[in-house]
Amino acid sequence: MTNSCPNIGKKQKQMRLMIGMFPLFFTLIMMFWISIASDNRLMRFLIFIPLMATTIPYFQVRASTCVFNSFAGIKNMDDGNKVVTDSSELKQQRKMAIIVLIQSIALSSVLTLAYYYI
Repeated sequence: MTNSCPNIGKKQKQMRLMIGMFPLFFTLIMMFWISIASDNRLMRFLIFIPLMATTIPYFQVRASTCVFNSFAGIKNMDDGNKVVTDSSELKQQRKMAIIVLIQSIALSSVLTLAYYYI
C-alpha cells in the first residue's frame, strides 16, 4: 500500500510495530485462556478489541499514516510533530486514515468470526 502523503517516518513505523506486539501476545493468551476456561462461545467475541489494537498499528505502518496524526492535522517524519498546512495533503491523509480503520475493523472481524466458529 503506497501513500503519496505519509505522516509518519521510519522510526515512527518501528515504534508502531513494537506497540502492536503487546496486544498480539495478549490476544493469543486470551484466546488460549478462553478456549480452555470457558464453555460460553460468546466469550470468543472478546478478542475483537485486542485484535483491533494489533491491526491498527499494522495497517498504519503499511500506509505510513497515523490515524491520530491525520485527524489532529500533524505529521511526524522522525523530526518531531509538524502542523500540516496544505489542505489537500490533510484531506488525503484523513482519507488514508479512514481506509486504515476500515481495514483494521474488517481484518479484526474476520479473525474474530474465524475464532468463534473454530
